[in-house]
Amino acid sequence: KDEYDKISSQSIKVEKELSKFNDKKEKNESMAQDLSIQINRDSNMIDSNNRLALEKENLISTFKKDLQINLKAHNDAKSKLDVYLKKIDSSQKIREKHQQILSDLNKDINKVQDLYRLKIKENEDLKSNIKELLNRIDFYNKILISKKVLTSGNKFLTDNKSKYKGVLGRVSDVISSSDNFMRAISVALGEYSDYIIIDRLKNAIDITKELTSKEMSFNLIALDQIGNHKILKTDSHLISNMKYDKKFKNLFSLLLGNFIISNSFKSKIDKKNSYITLSGDMISKTGLIKVNPNIHESKMSINLEIDNLKKEIKKIKEILIINNEKEIIKIKEKEERLKKKIEKKILEKEKVSTIINELRIDIEQKKFITSENHNQSRTMQVNISNLEKEIIDLGFKNQ
Repeated sequence: KDEYDKISSQSIKVEKELSKFNDKKEKNESMAQDLSIQINRDSNMIDSNNRLALEKENLISTFKKDLQINLKAHNDAKSKLDVYLKKIDSSQKIREKHQQILSDLNKDINKVQDLYRLKIKENEDLKSNIKELLNRIDFYNKILISKKVLTSGNKFLTDNKSKYKGVLGRVSDVISSSDNFMRAISVALGEYSDYIIIDRLKNAIDITKELTSKEMSFNLIALDQIGNHKILKTDSHLISNMKYDKKFKNLFSLLLGNFIISNSFKSKIDKKNSYITLSGDMISKTGLIKVNPNIHESKMSINLEIDNLKKEIKKIKEILIINNEKEIIKIKEKEERLKKKIEKKILEKEKVSTIINELRIDIEQKKFITSENHNQSRTMQVNISNLEKEIIDLGFKNQ
C-alpha cells in the first residue's frame, strides 16, 4: 500500500508535469504559429516593399532619362535663343542703319525739291524779265515813233536812199564797234548820229528842193564840205575803237577826233581834248558836261538801247532759260533717282522689320520652352529626390 501510494503519488506528479508540458507545448505551438504568421506577413511586406522600391527605381530611371532629354531640349532652346538674340541685335542695327540712310535720303530729296522750286522760280523770273524787257522795247519804239526825226525827211531818205543820188546813209549806220564802246560813241555823236550823209553839197540841195513840197525837215551832212581834219590818234582815243569806211575819215575825225576814253574825271584834264567814259559821262573841250546822259536824245541811243535789250532777251532765252531748264531736268532726274533709292531702302527696312518681328516670336517661343524645361527639370529633380528618400525608407522598413 505504501508502495501503491508512492506510485500513485508519483503518477499524479507525472500527470501534472505532463499537463504542464502539454500546456507549454500548446503555448509554444501557438507562439510558433503566430511567429510563422508574422514571418509570412513580414516576408510579404518585404516582397511588396522590394517591388515598390523597384518600381520607384524604374520611375527614377525614367525621370533621369526624361531629365536628360529635357536638359538637352533646354540647352538646344537656350542655344537657339542666344542665336536669335544675336540675330535680332544685328537686324536692329541694320534697321537703324537703313533708317539713318532713309533720313539722309529724305534730307537730300528735300534739298533737291527746294532747289527744283528755286529753279522753277528762277525760270518764272527770267520769263517775267523777258516780258519786262519786251515792254521796255515797246516803250522805246513808241518814243521813236513819237520823235519828229522818224517822220521827217531823214526817215524818208533812209527808207528810199537808193532812189536819190548821193545818199550814203545815217551817221549811226556807217560805223561799227564793240558793245562796250557804243554807249560812249552814241553820247559823243549826240544828235549827229541821226544825220543823213550826202556825198556832195549839190546832191543835198537837189534832194531838198525835190522834196520841199512834201514839207519835210532834213538834217544832212555834205561830205565834200568837210575839210581834211588830221588828229593825233592813240589807243585811248574813242575813234580808235570804231570801224568805218575811209571816205568817212574826215567826218569822224571832226565829230569824234578829240574824244579820249577815261575811267573817271578825277585825273588831269587837257582842255584841248574832250573826255568820255564808257557809260557816257562826258566833259567836252567846249565846256559841255553830261552825267548819266539821257538815252532818248538820239535815235541812235534809243536803237542802241533796243539792240542791247534784244541781246539781253536773246541771252535769257538761248542761254539762261535753256541752261536753267537743263538744270531743272537734271534736278528732276536726281529727284527720281533719290525716290527710287528711298523706295528701295523702305522695302529693305520693312524686310528687316519683318525678320525682327519673326525673331521676336521665335525668341518668345524659345523663352517659353526654356522656362517650361527649367520648371519641368526642377519638378523631376524634386520627384527623384522624393523617390530616393522613399526607397531609403522602404529599406529601413525591410530591416
